[in-house]
Amino acid sequence: MLDKRSLSLTGVLCAAALSLGACSGQDESKNGRGAPEIGYVAVKVEPVPVTSSLGGRTVAFETSEVRPQVNGLIRRRLFTEGGFVRAGQPLYQIDASLYQAGVDQAAANLASARASAQAADERARRQHRALDLRGEAELLAFRGRAGGDRGRASCERDGGFRVHW
Repeated sequence: MLDKRSLSLTGVLCAAALSLGACSGQDESKNGRGAPEIGYVAVKVEPVPVTSSLGGRTVAFETSEVRPQVNGLIRRRLFTEGGFVRAGQPLYQIDASLYQAGVDQAAANLASARASAQAADERARRQHRALDLRGEAELLAFRGRAGGDRGRASCERDGGFRVHW
């Protein structure tokens, strides 16, 4: 192990070697190193525009979502995205096959109700003519008229639909 004395001696020798190496004795001008040139800039006051580019997002003040209010398959969109629309302007063309099936079903129900009303009216007329007993004939006629009224009411209920294409 190194003691204090040898460590101190080693430090002194390193310092001496460095000091002697720094004194080379050569002229600085021959070395290519001379005194550095110093420049200067004149400062004057003038306005400088300050510009900055900042990234950001914009959000619309007001938005509107346009959706069809009925079920079905949308065949065409009749407006352009971001364009203006007027009140009452059609916005979508929807496949009419589902609605046509409903119209056909309602027409069939109406025809059935009319046939039932007509059959009930005819039955009431025949029963009134066929029976001579006054009380029973009136009862049967009343029942027949009630069936006809029920059929007519069904016609009015089923016939109240309107389809606008």
